[in-house]
Amino acid sequence: YRGVLSGVITPADGVALLSSNLNGEEYVAAATPEPTPFDCGGPGIVTIWHTQSEYVGRALADVAFEFGSNCSQTTITIGQVAEGELFDRLADGAEDRPDILLVSHTMLPDLIENDQLIPVTGQIDEETRQRYFARALNALSVENEFYGFPFALEVNTLYRTIERAPDAPVTLDDLQLQVNSELPLAFPITGWDAFWGITAYSNTLFDEGGRFLPDPEGLVEWLTWLNENKTWPGMIFSADQPELRDQFAGGEAALFIGRAGDYPFLLDTLSRDNVRTAGLPSGPQGAGRPLLIVESFLFTPEAESNLPAALAFVDYATSQGVQLELMTRERLVPANINVSMVNFPNAAILQAQAQDAVLLPHDFPFQFALAEADQMYARVLNEEQEPAEAGCAYILAVNAEMGVELTLEDLGSICNEDTE
Repeated sequence: YRGVLSGVITPADGVALLSSNLNGEEYVAAATPEPTPFDCGGPGIVTIWHTQSEYVGRALADVAFEFGSNCSQTTITIGQVAEGELFDRLADGAEDRPDILLVSHTMLPDLIENDQLIPVTGQIDEETRQRYFARALNALSVENEFYGFPFALEVNTLYRTIERAPDAPVTLDDLQLQVNSELPLAFPITGWDAFWGITAYSNTLFDEGGRFLPDPEGLVEWLTWLNENKTWPGMIFSADQPELRDQFAGGEAALFIGRAGDYPFLLDTLSRDNVRTAGLPSGPQGAGRPLLIVESFLFTPEAESNLPAALAFVDYATSQGVQLELMTRERLVPANINVSMVNFPNAAILQAQAQDAVLLPHDFPFQFALAEADQMYARVLNEEQEPAEAGCAYILAVNAEMGVELTLEDLGSICNEDTE
């Protein structure tokens, strides 16, 4: 229903997807896409740096090889850079500076502020815009300028092995009832991976004045739920996301709150017919909505001298046919809205989750908020602070970082009970 109502799939595709899921199939034979036309954009050398996983890097290399096979006068070179080293590498004046960056859209404001990007607004016509999910394209727009093209989508999701967990929990209450020592849940408690729980308890992330979580009650209730369930049999809470992913892949957990980027790894280590995705559990205020991360092609000033070739490659990499191939081979969640998901029920759920995910505004201090949330969760689960104290302190810290004036008194009685 979510996929159809959000426009991710057609009603007919929805029926076929449901049938595929009920029959226990991971996918059926994919329809052959229309051949992807080649526009080489002229001769040139296009250098790409990416901060992605080995799976995305492998997919990018495959696309570059296929593009080069048809555009012999264009050379695509690819380099991987650690995300934490990207700005230093861009600033060191190296001769091999990239024309294109493939990075998370959350890096966009800092890259613009450091004069590391050029807008390509004039290169994104209406026909091109129709190719992408609107929210994915909006993630790359700052002050009415577009800086790139969406490549793949990253969100949290609920993974399960159907041998041990044939039914996916729909609500947090269902999750609590389902999880036990024989059916464990691996849940990374980090700012990123636990964000969806805030939305399950709070339907207002920002008020009209731009204040973040102006009503702290939802966050406090979410922290309380985590604190009360940390000792529940089968609940495996940890801040080590890769370790929990490995535990799920190794059979130590039957359920796992993971990321779309975990999907290729899980298919490599688990039986394809055994792993399933599901929507995140809902709470009192509705669906658990994860953060939306858009992995994006962005253009640097170096691309100006070689822009036709750079644009031609990105146009090819985000075309319907290539995005379908990437979903088939590497299980990337496509940003191209025209890719039919009917034969890929797991990926369809990931894409539907992305369609319903939270796209934070560009002026939101993303990395700061995630780091502060990591600490907030740790203090609560380690019993260093009560949920109300930790949650209210977090809200004040994030709003202060945003330059928004907010006090404990503004947050109401839940943050002032000890002082009354």
